[in-house]
Amino acid sequence: MSYNLTLAICAFAAFFCLIDARHVHQQSSSDNNNSTVVSNGETDSGAATYYDPSMGACGILSMGDELVCAIPDALYDTKTIGGNPNNNAFCGQKISVTGPKGTVVVTIVDRCGSCKGGDLDLSRPAFDAIRDPTNGRVPITWSFI
Repeated sequence: MSYNLTLAICAFAAFFCLIDARHVHQQSSSDNNNSTVVSNGETDSGAATYYDPSMGACGILSMGDELVCAIPDALYDTKTIGGNPNNNAFCGQKISVTGPKGTVVVTIVDRCGSCKGGDLDLSRPAFDAIRDPTNGRVPITWSFI
């Protein structure tokens, strides 16, 4: 029995070492990315897609009916404090997103690995508020509020 417990503890420790190594790699590779950091009042543009949120990089459990978003990894990594993604300064900040159908205010709860530049990944209700229902990717402008 103690062999199984030791094996489980080693597997658990190895898993977290891999996660930490992945985070360090993402930080160093994002240094070469030319992502724009938007300040309050400034507007950025890109494309919006949608996702089904759950436990995000901010450590916040989000439900499918919430107006939340994920920002690009390269942007997210500029504000990670002490290497812990849960302590990111972007977490909980509000963004106003305008698309072809309208404007919605969302809360940052996650990071998006496939988002580039000014792209955002929105929860389905947020995405539905700004888009034509036939499109899965729409042009947007957005700013921090």
